[in-house]
Amino acid sequence: MNSGNIIRISILIALILLAQVQLTFGQKRAINGSKITEIPNGPVSMGNIGFDLEMPIFSGSASKKEVEAATKLMRLPTWSAGYASCDSQQSEVSCLELHKAAKTILNYEKSVKDGTAKGHVLVKISNHGLPDRMSMLYHGLSIAMATNRILYTNTSMFPFKLPSIVKSADDSTDGIELPTDYQFGCANVSPKYQKLMISNSTWPQALYTHHVIAPFLRESFSFHAAYFLGNYLFGTDENNDCVLKSKKNIVEAWKFAGDRDMMSVGEYSNHIGRCGLTGNDNDLITNDRNSQFDKNKYQEILNIEDDEDSISCSLYKMMSYEKIIHTFGSRLGFWASAMQGRKGGFMNGIDRICINVTNSQCGSLWHTYCPADKHWLYRTNNRMFVCGPNVNDVRLYIEYLLW
Repeated sequence: MNSGNIIRISILIALILLAQVQLTFGQKRAINGSKITEIPNGPVSMGNIGFDLEMPIFSGSASKKEVEAATKLMRLPTWSAGYASCDSQQSEVSCLELHKAAKTILNYEKSVKDGTAKGHVLVKISNHGLPDRMSMLYHGLSIAMATNRILYTNTSMFPFKLPSIVKSADDSTDGIELPTDYQFGCANVSPKYQKLMISNSTWPQALYTHHVIAPFLRESFSFHAAYFLGNYLFGTDENNDCVLKSKKNIVEAWKFAGDRDMMSVGEYSNHIGRCGLTGNDNDLITNDRNSQFDKNKYQEILNIEDDEDSISCSLYKMMSYEKIIHTFGSRLGFWASAMQGRKGGFMNGIDRICINVTNSQCGSLWHTYCPADKHWLYRTNNRMFVCGPNVNDVRLYIEYLLW
């Protein structure tokens, strides 16, 4: 072997060894601007939050009066066949968490009424579908609460009885626009910009990857902000005509506009068994009026029409059931599961597989193979980014909210 080859091989070995050292070192450190931030080994803890995935996160009790007041304030779906009271072993949230969530909301309501909330968050709605509008308003409220700002939006764009703290915006209301793509995790929500604006939609649980908003949400609502705040914003009572009684299993088959190769409605019955649904003792709800399928495989077929009243009504219909299997990527299906508060499953239309989720708040981000041309789906490779300060928030999100 000549000297030139020896030198080249020596350099190659040195580079491999250097890469191994950097990889090992990089697992323990993250670059945050010009600073190096240590990442703890083992379970990441925030209070008593680790990676045991146990629910509730914060165990504890509250008085009967406190529980009743909190349940009423947040309009929790006590009418749902899948509802579990906070003192039940089936509940994902403890009575302490329920009480803490209500106190956080009441403190924010007081701040808005007293005029101590400074600045605002504007949720600017244009041509977004209703489920995405719900996510946008949920994001706006969470940011407003975490930073003590007032929440504004065009309230006429929501077919719900919104809380009084959601203020109506006019044409003069504006703000600095927050990004809703992968940059969101480290977006600036500091008092530097008193007026913030959200004018685009993103996946519902993006908030749990933000370095400022996520710690506030975990402390105030554990990992159930979409449950507590979703019902607070969009909840209803048992007198709603859309609420169904004594229902067992519902399968949502959502057809995405413009999609040609994802699973058809007729294929769903072939895969729901993996999520524990057997026989034809299940109902189906779908917005697809064109697909041909065997309707005898379901007890009842419910249709979602392309109008706000039907979509909002379908939300409550799905929530009425004991178990929900929604279409992965469907924001309506996500909100039904999250607001019901009981884990179900989802059907992955690309991979053609049914998956039971870890808890009711999971399943809002497409994290398996997804072609880039399916721009209507929120994908990990263009929506999730570790920017430094949010490294632990992303890590906790992956453990608790991805599946």
